[in-house]
Amino acid sequence: MTGYGSSEITLQGRRYSIEARSVNHRFIEISMRLSEGFLKYEQKIREMIKRRFSRGYFTVYVHSTSDTAKSLDINIPLARNYLDAIKRLKEELNIDGSIDLSLMLMFREIFLKGELEYGENNWEELKEGIDTALSKLTDMRKAEGKNLSHDISSGLVALGGYVAKIREREPSVIDFYRERLKRRIESFSDIQIEEQRLLAEVAIFAERSNITEELTRLDSHIEQFNKTMELNEPNGRRLDFLCQEMLREINTIASKANDVDISHMVVEMKWELEQIREQVQNIE
Repeated sequence: MTGYGSSEITLQGRRYSIEARSVNHRFIEISMRLSEGFLKYEQKIREMIKRRFSRGYFTVYVHSTSDTAKSLDINIPLARNYLDAIKRLKEELNIDGSIDLSLMLMFREIFLKGELEYGENNWEELKEGIDTALSKLTDMRKAEGKNLSHDISSGLVALGGYVAKIREREPSVIDFYRERLKRRIESFSDIQIEEQRLLAEVAIFAERSNITEELTRLDSHIEQFNKTMELNEPNGRRLDFLCQEMLREINTIASKANDVDISHMVVEMKWELEQIREQVQNIE
């Protein structure tokens, strides 16, 4: 599910903004953009997120918002080493060209950024800020989850309604087949068929097109789906599996039904289930 949370902290007189974002993802993946002084805390932040969530793509930003400009210093010993190395390279390889300031400016590592370094005693302050941002993100995800739950429940009600209609329609399919077969036989005046043989043919058709078990399992899956949504734990993957099982039963009904009206209802059921599956991908 999508979510956003933010907070601010102050360390050693410098203000920092913390932002946490999440979007839909089948598994859990974490990306971070941290100021250099916080890079040592990356693994701890990852562990905080994994303890709270099991699904989603998360991005965490920690950056300075202070007006204080970062100071720059020069690593003179390193600059001398570069200069000596370049001179030696010119002599050894007999390379033409002058050594000037523009060339030295290419070696960015000789410039030291005035980035503050933080110790373990600052972790608790950063942790509190991260925790606040993640809590706000969680609240947004919960609000979205309520809306998703309402939409999914509506889809399940529609599915259950089609199951009931198909169950009501099923007996008349056999009757319709019996009458159609009888009229077809009667259209051939020179052919006589025993009533017993007719009943046997109808029985074979009834056996082949029986969808009672599939309808029963569909009802069971819908009931289990509703119960799973009420659990106070991550259940997105379980719901995704139930969607796959429901699609399996619907496809079986489509292949066995041999009835136009049921076929039309199967199409509607697949559409409803596809809407549910799309929503399930957003559930943790």
